[in-house]
Amino acid sequence: MVTLQNVIILRISDFRRFFDWGEFWAKKEDFISLFRGEINRRVESQTKPQEEYYFVDNDAEFYLMQKLYEWLINPNKELQRIKLDSTELKIENNIGDTLVYPLGRLQSEIENIKKQNQLTNKTIVGYTLLYLLLGANERNSSIVIDFGSTSNNGSKDSGYEIKEFEARWDDVVLDKIDQPVFPLRRCIIINKNQSKTISVTFGGSSILLRPNECVVGLFCDNKCLQLLDNVASDYDSKVSLKLSVKGTSLMPICEVHRSTGIQYIESVASIAVEADGSIVYSTMNGDICYNKDCFSLDLRITSFKEKEYSKDLLAFKKDSSGNYIFYCKNKINY
Repeated sequence: MVTLQNVIILRISDFRRFFDWGEFWAKKEDFISLFRGEINRRVESQTKPQEEYYFVDNDAEFYLMQKLYEWLINPNKELQRIKLDSTELKIENNIGDTLVYPLGRLQSEIENIKKQNQLTNKTIVGYTLLYLLLGANERNSSIVIDFGSTSNNGSKDSGYEIKEFEARWDDVVLDKIDQPVFPLRRCIIINKNQSKTISVTFGGSSILLRPNECVVGLFCDNKCLQLLDNVASDYDSKVSLKLSVKGTSLMPICEVHRSTGIQYIESVASIAVEADGSIVYSTMNGDICYNKDCFSLDLRITSFKEKEYSKDLLAFKKDSSGNYIFYCKNKINY
């Protein structure tokens, strides 16, 4: 049973609706098995025509899937009976007829990646088969097309731009920058792999993310300046915080664990716990929520909010001495 975004994939319509690039490659072997089953069913359909298709809907989709299956098994082998032209891809079926697939939205992306000479023609053909099976060539398709940000096994190249919401299914190694280059941007790295813990390596240290846990990073272009705390706790007051996501959402929530139960706070970017057990957090909109009865903390935050640039707050970090560092788009307030 194959899933994408926690949804069981039975038909090609499910595949297209819930497709995610990273998760597809993390589950490549599962999809190879799924495609193999469909191909075998087609062979058996010679005696059972009513069972000819299950995953795909027609011959055109079947031959795309069949060629994609062949490429996934051996991406370094030249595919036979297939040709990629400037405006279309052609596949010769098993009776000698030629099926033609217009490239549509894929055409300009393929032209650009060929000029960059970054991918082999075999890889370009393989990705084209996948995108065509997803219907990404159609004008009304919402599938993001990006040949240039991926490598031959579906992993991210060093030139890949970390997105604001970065769903990952395997370990992540971030390029580090020591001095800030403005503007800063905020990225949330999420472990969407439901079967294992992944590591996010930054400089000489790593953070482990269990399934659905996330960590917020502050980036200069594509290099990470700072990973923020994704857990915080105070032993004496028996309170702990953790950043995670729920379901198919990529928006971080803060889980507040107390002896009385669990509270969930949505859209949280950064977290901390004070010595008295009160929690401090900032939202994705830049609001800071805290106990104003804590005099020194209230003084620190009030002073920060008087700055014009505070309206562009991305997140904060509480350092080992208890001081709060506020990271804004174009300024860091220590």
